[in-house]
Amino acid sequence: MGRGTGQRLHCAGNSAGGKVMDQKYLAEIKAREQAATPGPWEDDIADIWLGDRHIAEVYSTSDTTFIAHARADIPALLAEVERQDQQIATLKKALDMACAELNLSDVEKVFAPDYFIRQAQEQEAEK
Repeated sequence: MGRGTGQRLHCAGNSAGGKVMDQKYLAEIKAREQAATPGPWEDDIADIWLGDRHIAEVYSTSDTTFIAHARADIPALLAEVERQDQQIATLKKALDMACAELNLSDVEKVFAPDYFIRQAQEQEAEK
């Protein structure tokens, strides 16, 4: 139960991955992260403290460490996903530009980037 709310807290997903990491899910994570109390958070055996305020009691020290580090880890992971998304967009644009320079028909130029991406994915899968 959530303390004082009378509501059971539920987290979608599971330890095997759960939800697909799409833009909607990333936006949900970011909204929860931005709504959380600023850190740093600290763990104390089976308790989570925010300054002098006790915010959670947990029955596993590994869980308290995970929760306390989440305040810094989640923003770092979100920033890394955004950085990689930007890098992917840049690489796709570079691939489009490279394919445009090839001596291809207009139709081939449209499909060439997808063809090369599939070839690269197949080579990676063979490793």
